[in-house]
Amino acid sequence: MALGIKKANTKAWQLLLLGILAGLYIGLGGHVFLVALEQGMGKILGGAVFSVGLILVVIAGAELFTGNILMVVSTVLSLYSIKKVLKNWVAVYSGNFLGSILLVLVIWNCGLLGSAGQPNALGEVAHNVSQSKMALPFSEAFLRGILCNILVINHLFFYN
Repeated sequence: MALGIKKANTKAWQLLLLGILAGLYIGLGGHVFLVALEQGMGKILGGAVFSVGLILVVIAGAELFTGNILMVVSTVLSLYSIKKVLKNWVAVYSGNFLGSILLVLVIWNCGLLGSAGQPNALGEVAHNVSQSKMALPFSEAFLRGILCNILVINHLFFYN
């Protein structure tokens, strides 16, 4: 509960910056996952190295939108206002989005995935992973999202 109160009282610009960092960190975890797949290390090892992104979020104290959804509990208990929660959500979500877009721009422009129309092996893996995720029915994607966020909830309850 104390963590939620701290988050609710953090300035919007700080939340935005911490959100940008989290977007970058989770994106880096995703990139390392793709590298592991491309190197033939398989999905299990790829999933394990993806966790580097979440570890960076925890160590750096960055703000991830999915974990901040739990602020609703303290709002229901009247520990802070819905206005503060909405401020947090907008700033952190915007930051996560900006951080991920920034990382995409850097990765694309430095040639790690190849070039437009000529992806390298890593670019092909990224394309195949994105195509398979886009082909999922909504219900499957939604339920997989819930499973992924178990890690985030674990982080909130045990490491803060």
